[in-house]
Amino acid sequence: MAETRFLITGGAGFLGSHIAKAIVRRGIPTVILDAFVQYFSFLDPMAELYNRYLHERFDELRGKVKVVRGDTRDKDHLRRVITEHRPTHIIHLAALPIANLSSTFSEEAIGSILTGTVNILEIIRDVSFVERFIYASSSMVYGDFQYVPADEEHPKNPKCIYGGSKLCGEIMTRVY
Repeated sequence: MAETRFLITGGAGFLGSHIAKAIVRRGIPTVILDAFVQYFSFLDPMAELYNRYLHERFDELRGKVKVVRGDTRDKDHLRRVITEHRPTHIIHLAALPIANLSSTFSEEAIGSILTGTVNILEIIRDVSFVERFIYASSSMVYGDFQYVPADEEHPKNPKCIYGGSKLCGEIMTRVY
């Protein structure tokens, strides 16, 4: 059995960096793939905080993870990263980082969520070393909650492009 190795797409984000820290604390080799696209210019008060957030997220990870800049929409680069690092587990978190901007950047939202997901699934289908793929969806797939807490059986009725794209990613992950 191969040594466990993780690839986390969107690993520079809030969730990704926390997951990476938990994995690294267990001594498991980890690669973070992230496009490092920032949308804070639309949220002016936060623009100056972007570098501070990145510093805080990576403080515990410096020297302990391999960080690769890349976009899951670039299938050729993604294939090179996956074949070079040979992860046994892929946690796919890459997406447009601010769900509320999905209507403004609809093509980017759909591309980063759906195209990126399909690209990973296509590559996984071609290799033999990936044992587990974990797709991170969103509560946005449910739209308005009919009950709380919402479980996975809750009706799905997304109300925005982000939620719709995440639901499509769930479906594509299931069919692959």
